[in-house]
Amino acid sequence: MTRTSKSISPPPMIHKPAAVPIIHNERPSFGQTMKEGFGLGVGVSVAQHAVNGVMNFFSTPKSSNPVENTKVQEYEKCMKYSVNDYETCKVLLSN
Repeated sequence: MTRTSKSISPPPMIHKPAAVPIIHNERPSFGQTMKEGFGLGVGVSVAQHAVNGVMNFFSTPKSSNPVENTKVQEYEKCMKYSVNDYETCKVLLSN
C-alpha cells in the first residue's frame, strides 16, 4: 500500500478592494443649511406635539378657569383632612 502523493496547491488569494479616500472639500451652501435647519425644527415640533398629545391623554383634564381649579384643589384638601366629610367641605364648592 503505497500512498499516492497529490500536489497541494495553495488556496487562491482574495484581494481586498483598495480603500477609496473620501474627501469633502465642498462646504454646504447657505440654502442647504437653511433646509436642514428647517427640517430639524419641523421634526422637533412634530415630536413635541406627539409627546404632549400622549401625555395629555393620560392626565386628568383640568379646567381653564384658574378660580375653578383653586376651588377644586381646596375641596380636595378639605376632603383629605376632614376624612371625607362632605358636609364640611361642600361650602368650598358653592362659592
